[in-house]
Amino acid sequence: MQGERRATLILAPAGAGWRVSLKGGSSPTDGAGAAADCEIEAEGPLNGRTIDARVVPFEGTNLSVSAQDLAARPAGVKVDLTPQGAIVSTDFQGCGVGADVTGRYARAGATPS
Repeated sequence: MQGERRATLILAPAGAGWRVSLKGGSSPTDGAGAAADCEIEAEGPLNGRTIDARVVPFEGTNLSVSAQDLAARPAGVKVDLTPQGAIVSTDFQGCGVGADVTGRYARAGATPS
């Protein structure tokens, strides 16, 4: 797999914490045999400049995750906030091979550095 991957990160207040919504996947240059897009929904607290979130059950456009799925294979998402955007890492294994939502996210309207 090669090429630049495109993904979207949305952070929204959720009770005492934050809702982390990720959607993205493989690069268009990977061709027709590449994995479909992936989605992840997680919630967790903001500690300093880091959101440590647990993946929560959700019904997505391309993927759905149940409480039963997460009981068998719990997963987390870490979002390190920077002035330019965020750095995301996750141990979620529900995405297809080649679909990747980890990495750097530029703040909407910001010029990538």
